[in-house]
Amino acid sequence: DADPQRTQHLSTQLNLANDVLDLIKVNDLIASLAVAKSEKKDTNNSTNNANNNAMKNLEKQKTTVLEALVKKGLAICDLIDAQNTVSTNGSKEPNATAVADSTASDAKLSPTVDQFISDANEVYAEICKLIDPYDQKVAKFTERHALLHQHFGRAVKLFGKLQENKATHEVELKTIEAFKQLNWTHLETSYKRSINVRFPKDYRLF
Repeated sequence: DADPQRTQHLSTQLNLANDVLDLIKVNDLIASLAVAKSEKKDTNNSTNNANNNAMKNLEKQKTTVLEALVKKGLAICDLIDAQNTVSTNGSKEPNATAVADSTASDAKLSPTVDQFISDANEVYAEICKLIDPYDQKVAKFTERHALLHQHFGRAVKLFGKLQENKATHEVELKTIEAFKQLNWTHLETSYKRSINVRFPKDYRLF
């Protein structure tokens, strides 16, 4: 994507996410949650309300951190896609270096695909500290991260979890494509045959 506005949007998205993550450190949050849960078991009724309020506040912080991590991860994946597109086309991405410089954190992001992949892996690791990576709250990034590494089996697992919660035609198509990439032709064929039965409203005659 060579659109300078798109590049600027990714820069802003990364900066905002990093600001949130600088304010609420993941490891500190995990420690606070552990202490609060431990205290909840030992408290009597008179201190229960205070502990419950503390837990609610920490859970809100957890939700905020997860949202920031997902947005950061998706922005990094978009930058990787942009870099790969540039490499394929043999042209230069406008402002790509500027984006990397302006969004550099302590890890000092560089505009190379390898570094961006490393950054995406760090985001995934942080998410895993807080929640099941197959949880719907972080599913968008988990999907992108799995496909980034061509971990199609992991993608199939995620799609299966999503379909259990709410089956959709879009996710079914993604599942079929993952089967194709894995060369699981028996499943690919089976799912293709049944998709119109499972999702009749999405079937088009012509």
